[in-house]
Amino acid sequence: MSLKILNSRHSIVNHENDLQPKDSLTQFYCRVADTPPHLMTVQQLKALVENLDWSDSLLNLVKKNTLFKPDRVGLKNLLGNEFISILVVASLPQQRSIIHRHGQSLEVAIVLQGTLTSQFFKMSDEQELKLDREVEISAGGILSTERYEYHSIINKSSSKVVSLHFHSPGLIE
Repeated sequence: MSLKILNSRHSIVNHENDLQPKDSLTQFYCRVADTPPHLMTVQQLKALVENLDWSDSLLNLVKKNTLFKPDRVGLKNLLGNEFISILVVASLPQQRSIIHRHGQSLEVAIVLQGTLTSQFFKMSDEQELKLDREVEISAGGILSTERYEYHSIINKSSSKVVSLHFHSPGLIE
């Protein structure tokens, strides 16, 4: 199977930041751990993700941990502790996650392959979740989800989708 994930020559961040040195995964982790998880903002987490060095070694780690499942969205945990969780999420055409939220965790996801749709929901006065908005993100794009926000991810396309999801504080079972 050939997985066509963005390679290191593709730009994932704004060109304004291209002259700044990028962070390795280890440096990224240290920067995340410098901020108490309850004080981390979605903008801070997004900036840290945007500054990751998308070297071939990081992309190969993602490729090795990508698992497409025939009956549901595939999830593989790359890193998980009290500060950060990093998950590879792989979906076949027309697959979707359940509507869920991550409690006190922020989420920043970067689409590495394909186009991902995220639906966000609000609780109605009748205590029903109602669709609030829908966002479509293509390869290289970043999606943010606030604490306690209900959402679902969907692959509405006819191609496979791979995304990398960062949660702070980390999702601990």
